[in-house]
Amino acid sequence: MEVCLSREPLTLRVVQKGPFEFKDKEGKVKDIDDLTEAELLKYSFNGKARNSLMNGLCPSECDKVSSCKSAKEICDTLELYHEGSKSLKKEYEDVSMGEYYSLKVENSKLKDKNNYLKTMVQELMSKVDTWIDKKVPTQGDKEAEIKDLQA
Repeated sequence: MEVCLSREPLTLRVVQKGPFEFKDKEGKVKDIDDLTEAELLKYSFNGKARNSLMNGLCPSECDKVSSCKSAKEICDTLELYHEGSKSLKKEYEDVSMGEYYSLKVENSKLKDKNNYLKTMVQELMSKVDTWIDKKVPTQGDKEAEIKDLQA
């Protein structure tokens, strides 16, 4: 959309900053009938930008912004609808960071448990190795032991 709007810099400016407002010497907003040719040309860029934006939207999106008067208002409304307000974004960020830290803590607890289990398995394996290293009595050893007991 920006590519389409950037062909005319004033159109993109209207989307980003809002429509041009022209004031008289007293500071009041001029009526459209009192605008000069140059002012009318600048004034028309809001309509061009608004039309470009509306033509790029699907019908459901158009329904959301059909009451907007300026191109900037259309962009702000769509941004608010799709991304949320700044406070909502901050709240989502805080919740996400909280979830991240809780997962980090759980992950470190899992690592501790994993290390504990590894240690236990190593100890058991060393005991098994010790038991295996001892001489396993054979049938002949058992008979000799029985004879020693009978004597």
